[in-house]
Amino acid sequence: MKIKKVFFFAILFLLSLSLCGCSEFRNTFSGFWGNVEKTGKNSHEFTSPDEEWQMPVSVNHENPSDEIYFFSSNENVATVSETGVIKPVSNGTAVITAAYLDGSDLISVRVSVSFSGDSSEEVSENLTKEDLRGVWVSTVWNIDFPSESGLSEEQLKSEIDEIMTNAASWGLNAVFFQVRPMSDSVYPSSIFPSSSFITGEQGGELPFDILEYTVAAAHENGLELHAWINPFRISFSSLYSTNSESLAETNPARLHPEYTVEFENALYYNPGLPEVREMVVSEVEEIINNYDVDGIHFDDYFYPSGSSEEGAFDDSEAYEKYGGGLSLSDWRRENVNSLIKEVHNVVKETSSDVVFGVSPGGIWATKQNNDEGVEGLGNTSQTYYDVYADTKKWVEDKIVDYICPQIYWHIDSSIAPFEPIAEWWSDLCDRCDVALYVGIAAYKGESSSAYQTPDEIKNEISYLQTLSRCDGEVYFSYSSLEENLAQVVDTLKEIYSD
Repeated sequence: MKIKKVFFFAILFLLSLSLCGCSEFRNTFSGFWGNVEKTGKNSHEFTSPDEEWQMPVSVNHENPSDEIYFFSSNENVATVSETGVIKPVSNGTAVITAAYLDGSDLISVRVSVSFSGDSSEEVSENLTKEDLRGVWVSTVWNIDFPSESGLSEEQLKSEIDEIMTNAASWGLNAVFFQVRPMSDSVYPSSIFPSSSFITGEQGGELPFDILEYTVAAAHENGLELHAWINPFRISFSSLYSTNSESLAETNPARLHPEYTVEFENALYYNPGLPEVREMVVSEVEEIINNYDVDGIHFDDYFYPSGSSEEGAFDDSEAYEKYGGGLSLSDWRRENVNSLIKEVHNVVKETSSDVVFGVSPGGIWATKQNNDEGVEGLGNTSQTYYDVYADTKKWVEDKIVDYICPQIYWHIDSSIAPFEPIAEWWSDLCDRCDVALYVGIAAYKGESSSAYQTPDEIKNEISYLQTLSRCDGEVYFSYSSLEENLAQVVDTLKEIYSD
């Protein structure tokens, strides 16, 4: 049970009982009277279902003015008795808390349950056929596809076939395929030149219609295909110079250099220009009209990170022309809001069968910076302030069909632990009735010690199934799954098996 809900309902229940003159209140809550202090370690691992652990607290009965009670954050993982005896239930993690009825002087410990054998059966029981289980396939930098630029038609088709066959065999049902990695395209577009990641040279001839073939291959394998677009990124100096003349002659950024802003050795489209947003919307319409895609998907690139520094991102002319009396920050947020709304509208006007969603950075805002933000986090990235993406508003206004926050922090992170972030999104999406897919960092199986064991992702999935709202998971990225980092594919096969 969530802490805030425990206190809310506990207080309501107390009031109701006092009003009706009921004398059974003290027996309703598990607990006893006194003061509480922690006396032992902060965590415990259960390895046997028969094991018990006494929460390390002592009670001082000199002050019997408040009731001390215990509760578990996840009773599917561990339960706690009225005297603080903790018993394991199934694999995962839970926080056990002792507190006064009013929530003061909280004392918590974390327990993990890791029985020998496999916990995937318990997790899979909570999954439904409707849950989305997806993977991102990146074309930028040839991260996932193609393996290198300049491949033949036969080689490209072979790689696409392998991706779709593998995804289906792993128990997935959706692929988020990057069709515009920069100001370019992997399909024949009337707006953007072909991608150098496919042809070897931006604007080169595509050997065939890659998106058409990819959609067909996905559907043949029972997979949804979502067209993934990066709306504002043009180039990095490591690939092209920040001089727009280095781009293909047909690139909109070269045809209209006034659309662009140079920032930290990179070029970006200016979100503050209506014609830029119209261009992005036109691309979305082009894709839906010509391809049988299941969704349009944006990633987390809006204003570049670091653009909040004064004068760093020079959009002063656009701000002077279109600012409309808003502060610079609010105007930038409204520019991104407008794009999201315009894209959502054109998707719904063009095809009722296509969904639109975004995978932003995992944290809208922290509680220390915004009263409505996530509680208990340290100083970390926040989309509302860092990239001017008001993701909370998109959900509240229902201008996205789903939101897919990239919660790329492990459960025991000291700065941004996975669980409170996921819970915040779950509460928001449940309240607004918008689908929630959670982005999971499979790629960290290569670099982060926390992810170099199957338990981390397994425990993340397990936790998500306890929330009031979670409609699926998406993994970054295909190559990490293909390499089976930390046995992630083995985990997915076990959990997602029919």
